[in-house]
Amino acid sequence: AVAIHRAVAALQPDVVHVHNTFPLLSPAVFPAIGSGAARVLTLHNYRLVCSAATFFREGRICESCRPGHPWDGVRHRCYRQTSAGSAASRSSVRFSDSSVNSSRSLFLRQLS
Repeated sequence: AVAIHRAVAALQPDVVHVHNTFPLLSPAVFPAIGSGAARVLTLHNYRLVCSAATFFREGRICESCRPGHPWDGVRHRCYRQTSAGSAASRSSVRFSDSSVNSSRSLFLRQLS
């Protein structure tokens, strides 16, 4: 996050475009960008709302992690069939809820 903050401060971009933050980046990238640049997040999957990132579990469409039930993915061990991995996935998303959402953020969903 410190390196991102320094780069944004030095370059002073109008827009910072980020692709999926999990697992290689932390959602801490968004506060590091600050409020000086608009933020675009391209979503290549559904990780922001689904631990498995697919809305699919046990051969069926799954929407258990709908608003108000974000920890169902941990209970069902949706990320790589582990509770720990699923908890890490959800924790990342819960943090990003507050750090990503702002009037200067745009979300894009990549279609296959």
